Amino acid sequence: MIPFVFGLLVLVPAMTYTGEVYFNDYQGTYLGQYYLFFTKITDLTGYKGGFTPAHLWFLLYLFLITLLLYEIIRRIPYIRRLVGIAG
Repeated sequence: MIPFVFGLLVLVPAMTYTGEVYFNDYQGTYLGQYYLFFTKITDLTGYKGGFTPAHLWFLLYLFLITLLLYEIIRRIPYIRRLVGIAG
């Protein structure tokens, strides 16, 4: 989660700022765009300068899948006892 949070706080706002300047004629400062990044409500594409996980979505998915699989693997001994499988 640390790489995801770092990227979300440092890398992605810089990318959306660059996109806003070059494609949407944004005239404000980087700090102004940084504020807009977390407050502007748009779709998750980031094309309009709002919040987006951008290319970091896979880190979030990996974290969520890991949590899910951890719970499943942790419960395997209980499921085996419940069903009556030895091992």
